[in-house]
Amino acid sequence: MKNFFKNNLPALILVGFFFTAYFIVLFVKHNFQFQTFGLDLGFYDQIIFKASQWDFTKSTIAEVLNRNHFLSFFENDFHLTLLLISLLYKIIPNVNWIFFIQALFSALIGLVVYFIAKAKTQNQLFSLVCPFILLFSVPYQHVIFDGFTPEVFGAFFLALAFLGLVKNNLKLFWISIFGMLVSKVEFSPVVAILGLTVIVFEKKAKQGIITMIIGVLAFILLVYVVYPLISPGYQNYAHYSLGYGQIGQNPQEVIVNLITKPLFILRVLITPIIKLQYLFQQLFSFGFIPLLNPTIFPLLFFELFTRMGNNIMIAKWPLHSYTISVLLAIGTIYFSARFKNKLTIFAGIFLLFSLIGDMIFHGPLNSFLKSDFYTYNQWAKNNQELLDIVPGNVAVSANNSLVPHLSQREKIYLLPNIADAQYIALDLQDRPNAHTPSSYSANKELLTQNRFKIIFQKENAVLLKRL
Repeated sequence: MKNFFKNNLPALILVGFFFTAYFIVLFVKHNFQFQTFGLDLGFYDQIIFKASQWDFTKSTIAEVLNRNHFLSFFENDFHLTLLLISLLYKIIPNVNWIFFIQALFSALIGLVVYFIAKAKTQNQLFSLVCPFILLFSVPYQHVIFDGFTPEVFGAFFLALAFLGLVKNNLKLFWISIFGMLVSKVEFSPVVAILGLTVIVFEKKAKQGIITMIIGVLAFILLVYVVYPLISPGYQNYAHYSLGYGQIGQNPQEVIVNLITKPLFILRVLITPIIKLQYLFQQLFSFGFIPLLNPTIFPLLFFELFTRMGNNIMIAKWPLHSYTISVLLAIGTIYFSARFKNKLTIFAGIFLLFSLIGDMIFHGPLNSFLKSDFYTYNQWAKNNQELLDIVPGNVAVSANNSLVPHLSQREKIYLLPNIADAQYIALDLQDRPNAHTPSSYSANKELLTQNRFKIIFQKENAVLLKRL
């Protein structure tokens, strides 16, 4: 163990630095700037908190894409890894555990990338640059700071699987496959496609075939057998979790549409143009080099296909792309490893692209350079004062910026849904996403309704109680 730290100290310092930076930004954004939101963080905070109380009933925060269906712990976003976080909630039920875990695993992915690069190239400088360009890339920063994305666990195990491949470590590989399967249902097809990659590019037919079979069987069993058994009233949200959107309501329909409507599928994938802009940002961080390495093509195509095919949640695509970022990093390593005598030059080029990309696309880590990051505004203090007087055992409805601060309760609703809420908490600062899916004007109108009375108001922080 002593030699491990000694031999890898620069990488450990690098990863430790990014972990600390990630956690600080997440902590400040949530606790002092109210820039985390109900759909992104409040949902997970509620179901994890309820799970820590052995309550696996449905979340009350938001319907899934207006399908008139609320999700329980075991539906769509069921991850065994969330059960581990719920154990931490039993110690101290605090949403900052989520930030700690997300920052930790996001940084650890970089450490795995370092070991992959080291195993493939034996070049220390290049091996250090690879995790840096991943951890500093703007799309990767965005996926971390959007709130909470459990995809981080699957992406971590996917990186470990490639480490198992490059080190020819079967035990590590199969542990990684298991980790992907228990992290999220949408990683079961990723496992199947990884099996194809192992067959075609690693020339390990037996290992690849077994991996493919495991992935396919896991998807079928989880979606059509296990989930319906453990969750009464379960609906098949496989198409939602995989992000098929307009290209199909289920895997079967996607295949049919690919064959019968190829031009329609192509149009969906490239429109609106914002999809290609997001993709450009992701590729820019890695100097477009991954496009020259076919090893990652099957997995990358699947991830891009499922993300870009979703026109319902276009803005959310880059915020659920841990896996894409990991694949681009691995593709960069695999291609560069062919040119061992030029790795130092490559390291310099990739570093330059990374720094330029951060300047052009304005990475969230740049917050450390802005004075506002260190300012605790009066309106935020007013919000905290409001939160302190909301009873902990009542049904509450709140706007998007306040929901994740009130979500550790049996019933918390996201405006405009009020349902049987006894209180309405309002942060009437007009900021981006603060009132989604409602609106600033609609939420402000609640102050004039006769059903509720104002029991606390300090500038734009308002608490209403049902009459």
